[in-house]
Amino acid sequence: MAISSTVARQLCTKPELEIFTESLARNVTSLDAKALRSRVVRARKLRDKYQQLAHRQDREARGKQSPRGRRASQGSEATRKKEQLFAESLARYEKQLAKQEAAEA
Repeated sequence: MAISSTVARQLCTKPELEIFTESLARNVTSLDAKALRSRVVRARKLRDKYQQLAHRQDREARGKQSPRGRRASQGSEATRKKEQLFAESLARYEKQLAKQEAAEA
């Protein structure tokens, strides 16, 4: 299920939200190949960041890993949503980039 813009606004910082909103269908078509490649790199880094963070939070919540802060994480629901959000954004960027590269060939 796709993450809505309302949920994205609640979860993301301004730069993260910009990456998400630029990946939406009405915006992604206006980007050139160079811009798309840079967005792909950024979206992939953010997806990987939140994937690793959610994994660490899950391990802390189960007691398998010592907490990095004062107390152990209680769960990773919001972090998993952010991971999904950036995975969806990455897929949209990659799809548009593939379309542009195919049109150029």
